[in-house]
Amino acid sequence: MIYQLLAEKTQNASASLHYWRTQNQAEVDFVIDTGHGLLPIEVKSGFLKSPQIERSMHSFIDQYQPKEAWVVNRTLSESVKMKGTTVRFMPWFKLLENNF
Repeated sequence: MIYQLLAEKTQNASASLHYWRTQNQAEVDFVIDTGHGLLPIEVKSGFLKSPQIERSMHSFIDQYQPKEAWVVNRTLSESVKMKGTTVRFMPWFKLLENNF
């Protein structure tokens, strides 16, 4: 479902949808190249109680230093800063409102 939402949003935009994985198997579910930078998006199906940034997202942020990263989940809506990157935890339905 999240892939479909992201694919529809990038279809008519100048953005393109990708994924990211290292040789060490660190991976980020989706990466959107907005034409102005990269936006990593991790998807968590569970109910998050607090913002936790996993190893794979840490690796991506260390390597590319994006301005923003998203962790899409069921209910948590919060933002934290990590090394100059704003990591936004957002409920999945907020994808309907956000553009790239």
